[in-house]
Amino acid sequence: MPLLASSRLLLILLLLLLVDCYSSPKCKDQASQGAARGQCVSMQSACVNGEEGMQLAAQLKETSTQTPSCLFHLVTRWSYHEPKQFDDFNDSLQEQAATKIQAAYRGRLGRKKYVKMLYEQFAKDEAIRREKTLTQVEEGEMLVEKWVTFLFNDLQGDLCLTLKMHLVRAN
Repeated sequence: MPLLASSRLLLILLLLLLVDCYSSPKCKDQASQGAARGQCVSMQSACVNGEEGMQLAAQLKETSTQTPSCLFHLVTRWSYHEPKQFDDFNDSLQEQAATKIQAAYRGRLGRKKYVKMLYEQFAKDEAIRREKTLTQVEEGEMLVEKWVTFLFNDLQGDLCLTLKMHLVRAN
């Protein structure tokens, strides 16, 4: 299920990027120039050799360098690594140490709170499980009691019938 949701999100993101790309005037011009030059190549004509292949490779290289800046500019920006923008060189060593200590302490408090909440949830789940088990045991005991009573009454009736039959035969 999470994979399906992530693929839908990716599809929506790509559609938004396409709409954004074709709404910008620069991309409209590039797309119209590409269509005018005949850069839309069918799959049958893609398998070419010789000079046509070299021209096709040159066109492919030209369009592929333009693609990250035009079509997938957000994805390209997210994919390249950018170092974090901190002013560590302006801070003194004491300020940097204090920041790291605060981060470690807050992380420890957060983990402690998470573990506490986790144990509380375990206790709640265990109580619910025990309650359901007791209910099921009580229902099972009631069913057994019902069947025992039914069988006993049935056997008692059969026993009375057999005793009457023996008494009738004996007379």
